[in-house]
Amino acid sequence: MEVIDAVNSNLSKNYNKWNCNVFNHDDIKEEYLQSGIHVYKSDSQEIDVYVNGLVGASGIPVEGEFCIIVMSGAVSNRESKDAPFFSGLELAKKCNLPIVAISDPTLSIDKSLNLGWYAGNISQIDLQDRILKIVESIISKHKLKPIFVGGSGGGFAAALLAINSTIQSVAIVWNPQTDITKYHKMHVDKYVRLAFDTDIDKSNNTDEAKAILEKFSIKHKLGTAPSNSSSRILYLQNKSDWHLVKHAKPYLECLMGGERRYGNCFRFSFVDFVVGNWGVDHSAPPVDEIINAIRTVKNNNIDNFMLKFSMGAEDLAWNDFDKKKFVPFVVENNGSLDIELVDKSSSSAPDPELAICLYKDKNIVVQSSYQRSRKFDIDYVDFDSIKILLKDGFGLTSEQFYTNIGGRYISL
Repeated sequence: MEVIDAVNSNLSKNYNKWNCNVFNHDDIKEEYLQSGIHVYKSDSQEIDVYVNGLVGASGIPVEGEFCIIVMSGAVSNRESKDAPFFSGLELAKKCNLPIVAISDPTLSIDKSLNLGWYAGNISQIDLQDRILKIVESIISKHKLKPIFVGGSGGGFAAALLAINSTIQSVAIVWNPQTDITKYHKMHVDKYVRLAFDTDIDKSNNTDEAKAILEKFSIKHKLGTAPSNSSSRILYLQNKSDWHLVKHAKPYLECLMGGERRYGNCFRFSFVDFVVGNWGVDHSAPPVDEIINAIRTVKNNNIDNFMLKFSMGAEDLAWNDFDKKKFVPFVVENNGSLDIELVDKSSSSAPDPELAICLYKDKNIVVQSSYQRSRKFDIDYVDFDSIKILLKDGFGLTSEQFYTNIGGRYISL
């Protein structure tokens, strides 16, 4: 292991901003790592790894401790910043844990590229495997208990490492992509174009990027079974984020289970899935919640975390949403219509959000907004049929249509 000059080691990077020693490795070796940035080289390609807390102040290597291994998501204001990019340093301090943070080398290719999922590039086709080998060499030497951590694109990388590692591990991820090709097409196309030096169709064709990634054997989807059967993923998802429908739901539907634990907390084969409400869209959990998640993993008490974390709501259903069957009962009352939707099914799925449309001669005369209550109070109108609209917590919708025949509503 050689200490290298932080200024002249690589003109495309700025190691000085991290204010630490920089070490050079010509190969992946199992050795105790001092705090600083470790640059792993192979065929002139580099992977930058930040390490802190693996060797104590007395110079004695740390062994047998939990350690967070942090993967970064998209880099904001990328063009004004220089690689390498490390995340989680403050998180490690607050948790009082050693940290291994990895910078995505693909971001050094072009200053306009702010996200690469650690998936690799034309010069580092095997990047995913090399990162795993580096991480496992560090874990093995120090006998660490790894907790992979990351959000969004970093969440994809963290989950992928946990799934593919042969070492028992846990990943804590939030709002991750579960399939790179299902992310915003603009960002996926930019990554594929710059990372693999190829032209890509700028039309709405979403299959081209997938074909290129598969050509180079890039893992672009999360696997559905971990290499180590004891590994788990604690998957945190913001409810208003579009990732809930486009990434979380299709991925989790491929797994075994789907048992509700508490509120909107579910357990799948090796995934504990928690839906929270941390803000609009792609908002991440507060740092304190991530710290709580890490402590929960250390204490092996995910059930308690799920119980405390749960929103308490139960509006997400996995398998029997469409089995809900509502029948409308209508009472005229002093110039208004009291309409109650009665569940006639045996489904145990939680009630979805409900809305109704009243029709006269196939024309809509009243349309309500979605609501939790099954009861609707509407100003009187003449109508001959009712459509009941159902929407579950994933935004999936279905319809049930009834027509009034002889005072009774008959399902069509």
